[in-house]
Amino acid sequence: MKKKTAACPISRDKVDERVARLNGVVSLMFVLSGLGYPIIWLILAIDFLVRSISPRASLISTLNRQLVKICKDKPVLIDAAPKKFAAMMGLVMSLLLFLFSYLGITLALNVVLIFFITAIMLEAVFKYCIGCQIYSVLRNLGLIK
Repeated sequence: MKKKTAACPISRDKVDERVARLNGVVSLMFVLSGLGYPIIWLILAIDFLVRSISPRASLISTLNRQLVKICKDKPVLIDAAPKKFAAMMGLVMSLLLFLFSYLGITLALNVVLIFFITAIMLEAVFKYCIGCQIYSVLRNLGLIK
């Protein structure tokens, strides 16, 4: 049975899946570093904002593309739209982490942190993108295009 994948009918933009997975690893390092220095979550939010607009302009993505280029493997191209949506989710979660940390709302901080770390780990280790799955559901329901 063929696996149904998320696709964007409007855009033909593609991103390299290997870069996306490396972005997950680096994002995880930023999220964990934010536990000691919450300002890092704000920096990560800025990168997620850039990634959600143009993945090629993100500093993290740019560095990871260079790392992948060193390996000299062929790119594994996937639709960019679900990854951009996932970056928007990362933006929101990074901002929530910073806000909850600043306000001292520990329970909310921990809930977002656990969900965020789980989502990043699933992407980085198992190539399973929660944001992409949510994108597909919303698209199939006609809530986004």
